[in-house]
Amino acid sequence: MKFKFKLSPSNAYQKQFNSDYLNPVDVDSLDAFKGICTHDYVCASYKDNHRCKENFLSAACVPFDIDNDHSDKPEDWLDIKDVSSFFYGVPFLVQYSRNHMRQKGAKSPRPRFHVIFPIDEITNEEDYRKLKVRIHSIFPYVDAQALDSARFFYGTDNPEVDYVDGYRNLSDFLKELDEADAFASLDDGSTIPEGSRNSTMHKHAVKVLKRYGLSEEAKEQYRLEANKCTPHLEKDELNAIWKSALKYYQSTIATNPNYIKPDEYNNPMWDEIIPLDDANLPVFPIDALPDTLRNYVLDVAESTQTPIDMAGVASLALMSIAMQPRYKVVGKADWEEQLSLYCMIVAEPSDRKSAVFNQIIKVIQAFEAEYNEHHSIDFLKSQEEHASLEKRYKKATKEYENGKITKDEYDDAFNKYAIHKVIKPISLTLDDVTSESLTNEIESQDGCIALVSSEGGIFDILSGSYTNFPNIDIFLKGYSGDFIKVSRIGRPSLYVKNPRLTILLTVQPKVLENVVNNGTFTGRGLSARFLYSVPKSLVGSRRFETKPIDFGNKKRFSDLIHEILNEPRTITKFISLSDDAYSLLKDYYESFESRLVTDFKEIGGWAGKLVGNILRISALITRARNVRYDAFLYTPSTDDSAEWMVQKKDMENAIRLGDYFLEHARYAFDFMDDSTIKKQALNFLEKLKASKVNEISFRDACRTTKFMNKKDKAKAVIMLLVDNGYLREKQGTSKAHNRGTIYEVNPAIYDEEHPP
Repeated sequence: MKFKFKLSPSNAYQKQFNSDYLNPVDVDSLDAFKGICTHDYVCASYKDNHRCKENFLSAACVPFDIDNDHSDKPEDWLDIKDVSSFFYGVPFLVQYSRNHMRQKGAKSPRPRFHVIFPIDEITNEEDYRKLKVRIHSIFPYVDAQALDSARFFYGTDNPEVDYVDGYRNLSDFLKELDEADAFASLDDGSTIPEGSRNSTMHKHAVKVLKRYGLSEEAKEQYRLEANKCTPHLEKDELNAIWKSALKYYQSTIATNPNYIKPDEYNNPMWDEIIPLDDANLPVFPIDALPDTLRNYVLDVAESTQTPIDMAGVASLALMSIAMQPRYKVVGKADWEEQLSLYCMIVAEPSDRKSAVFNQIIKVIQAFEAEYNEHHSIDFLKSQEEHASLEKRYKKATKEYENGKITKDEYDDAFNKYAIHKVIKPISLTLDDVTSESLTNEIESQDGCIALVSSEGGIFDILSGSYTNFPNIDIFLKGYSGDFIKVSRIGRPSLYVKNPRLTILLTVQPKVLENVVNNGTFTGRGLSARFLYSVPKSLVGSRRFETKPIDFGNKKRFSDLIHEILNEPRTITKFISLSDDAYSLLKDYYESFESRLVTDFKEIGGWAGKLVGNILRISALITRARNVRYDAFLYTPSTDDSAEWMVQKKDMENAIRLGDYFLEHARYAFDFMDDSTIKKQALNFLEKLKASKVNEISFRDACRTTKFMNKKDKAKAVIMLLVDNGYLREKQGTSKAHNRGTIYEVNPAIYDEEHPP
């Protein structure tokens, strides 16, 4: 063999979940390869010899599966000669798989084999994966499900192997193919050099078959392209290439239901327009909630004919209001979270926000009214006692100054007055308030309160509509529990050691836009603290006759909230994680963290708080499920010593809810920039509608608005409109047109029934 193949064997035999492999060895003979194939093996090396894509170190060869699943016709199946013909001059090893010429599921016996090509060494996992993807794009017979960088092959009892010789590796083959593509972009005098003729002709054959079908025009285009080969290919070889391409066309392209047939290609129908303002957002995962919450949420949604998102998010906020004075959740030894949530539901005025609020929030309001009425005498006695102690303290002060009582008697009067705490009526929720009044209220309620409103007026106050110096500190610290100290002129300073604030708002889209566009809110992290929900409106499909809320479901929900509210506030209960729940959260964190600087870079401030919010939600779910666990046996228990513990299923459901909020947050923060692609696309569409044109060139489009005079931004707008069916590229204008690509305009945009 001219080339050596570096393979890593193992001691395992057909073990799907084995990940441990031996050091790489150089395979330079067919016998050596056959010895490797008696056990499972990989074609790359990994850190600590542990196979996974994160541990990828390097690879000097690349493997592919060919199962011939593209067709059930034997005449369409490939063998190693077809592979050799396409990858002309490239050597490769062949191992026939364990299902070679055997029935595999519903698929009949057929050739099934693995091929391994030598390559220039690659030391980057992403580059290795991209190489596999590229091979699939030019040779689609390889298995699309086997393109990852940690693919392994099973060993077989009596390995059947083969070897096809060559003079260049796959990397050189691809370089020559790139050169051939470069030649193809020149005039008709370009040539297809030796070394890339087979693959170039195969690709061209597929292209013309797709464009013209099996017709004389396709054959003529193929013959014209063949004349560019230098030196010319033999007729038999050209015929073999044509037949191989025809196999692929007939078995894969022509049978694809999305394939546009040649006779339809020149007169294509327009796709249906996808409105730009249609947000394809996930629906609230109602089955992630425990039964007590889920059943009541479904009943409220049915009764009010509103999206389940509204009542679902509100139920989580209600659990947060009840639990935040009494519970914390421990993520790990040095990480605990209070259970405050900031929730914002975005809906239009006609979406019955108030109806949902009335059903959910009145559970809290009923408890508050009942509690205050029941303890009204206690409140009065406490106030009278405090007044009496104050009176006694003032009298003692004068008497001590006049020498009528001793220092001990004065200290006794002062201490009793100072330590006496007035019992006040509880106030669990507030509507729109100022920052100052909220601070006073949260201090008077032992550091815990909730802001609940079916409007978003609080943001007008915070943005400075009513004051030149808005203060949002209480909103920032109420989420994280940071110490609050407020110095007040002429009055004692105000201290709140561990403020806990829950917020539940339903706002109109315009309020959301103002929130995420406010530089203070985004710069200081207020907008990043909210969990956003943008439900799909049901207006236009709501029923008049609905199923009423089940009394049993309502009572169970109310009893759960009241049970928590009746628990003492003086002792903080800590909710821990089971080992499985901990592992699940850890895995999620580690996979999510790297995405903060890639996928989620634009919403990094919000995404950085997601894992913490998931931990908080997992505690709410655990308590709502109402099952405690033995601290040592980790089994359900009703003993007084039993603890609240997040289970694996609880964490899975919390993560599902976190993923729901993630997608809605991405949509919400799309409002942040006035120059978003979607908004500019809408502006561009308005100008198109005014012009009544049937087509527009890319160059003319760039001149339409100030935003689009930059090529990259204009391209993004055009591609969005193409994807949504407003525009399509006019055939034959993508290259060498003096005005750039021409785009046809969907005539439906001029129809009033098809607004943007």
